[in-house]
Amino acid sequence: MKKKMVALLGLLLLLIFLTACAWFEKEPPTVTQLAAASHHTIALLSDGTLLAAGNNAFGQCEVFGWRDVVAVATGTGHTVGLLADGTVIAAGDDSFGQSQVTDWTDIVAVAAGYDNTVGLLADGTVVATKLAVDSENFGQSDVSAWTDIKEIVSGWGFTVGLVDDGTVIATGLNEFGETLVTDWQNVIKVAAGNMHTVGLLADGTVVAAGDDRVNQCQVGDWTDIVAIAAGSWHTVVLKSDGTVVATGDDRAGQCQVGDWTDIVAIAAGSWHTVGLKSDGTVVATPILDTEEDENQANVADWGNFDKNE
Repeated sequence: MKKKMVALLGLLLLLIFLTACAWFEKEPPTVTQLAAASHHTIALLSDGTLLAAGNNAFGQCEVFGWRDVVAVATGTGHTVGLLADGTVIAAGDDSFGQSQVTDWTDIVAVAAGYDNTVGLLADGTVVATKLAVDSENFGQSDVSAWTDIKEIVSGWGFTVGLVDDGTVIATGLNEFGETLVTDWQNVIKVAAGNMHTVGLLADGTVVAAGDDRVNQCQVGDWTDIVAIAAGSWHTVVLKSDGTVVATGDDRAGQCQVGDWTDIVAIAAGSWHTVGLKSDGTVVATPILDTEEDENQANVADWGNFDKNE
């Protein structure tokens, strides 16, 4: 009996030792997605948790308790997370009803605009939060009739959907022609700024529509593009060689990306641009306009995780 007890004790100690070794050797999480808004930035980590930096006036950065997140989107004052089970969570400003997403199910992608949130369902249809303020209702949430959609983005008062056949549909505010995208063809990605829309074509070129007052739509000569992002008044693209190009408003230095290399993903806010490097670290443009600096570009330590941190 004693021998059996000793053997069982030894086995238990071995299991404890192996478990401890595995814990100490576990790989740290890596950044898998970036999202940027007016004054806050969010990073999705490979373990399904989030990091946040910037203004938290509405609680839009209170996401540290979220788990099992697979995608994230940022509106002007709110943050939206898609969970692994197809449900959605939101934090931050809800003055327009943009955070009322807790009853959504079967969602595969999310987008966040200034005053609404949009969800793409697995069947290619789209849902959107109902505008709680009539004066802000420009039809940006009128998406119930959309079908065969594979990507959604939302700007200031308008929503854009990429259709399976490479065409684009849009609804909502059209003050500068930001929804005049129905003639686009062979589109593989879309992005929305405050009042402009950007599309990435299958051949690596880019198209844009809408507000061009600060040259944010001057993208016609770009080639070899693999990803796009639209800030409030600027447009950023990632080239196939890992470099980044930007055009548009540069008052805060948000277009100062010419020296970036080894970038694999980008995101653009109102006053800053962020990039994910191939080594897992994150870079951001310095915010030169101190009045707009809410620490949303303080991301230098993201990706520099030690084991068991």
